[in-house]
Amino acid sequence: REESSSIVNVLIRNLKTIPGGCLSIAVSSRPEVDILTAFQGYVPLKIECEEKSNKEDLGKFIEARLKAYDMDEKCQNEAARILQEKAAGMFLYAKYVFEQLDAKAEAAQLALGDIKGLPDGGLDGYYEAT
Repeated sequence: REESSSIVNVLIRNLKTIPGGCLSIAVSSRPEVDILTAFQGYVPLKIECEEKSNKEDLGKFIEARLKAYDMDEKCQNEAARILQEKAAGMFLYAKYVFEQLDAKAEAAQLALGDIKGLPDGGLDGYYEAT
């Protein structure tokens, strides 16, 4: 928390020295009170995990990544459904999971059971399981 506060302070301090409209930044975080307070007065663009467009983009990402694996179409569709559900709208979950799946695929050991056995609960579930 202390590290994120110092990063936020550096960003806010430097933003105030730049003339308006000359620079845009993107900050991605959980809705932590200290971060929300620090950026109070700025117009946020929120991407909610449960938004339809976010889920659609995540679904496309998952489907594209699954095509790299030697699975029949029925297994790919089932794997995509399971991963979409487990990711709970979080791309970072999908990134971490595909890193694990890539290692299994390289060893020719990837099976649908591996995907079913991945942690539920999105990123929080992934962090708790690893």
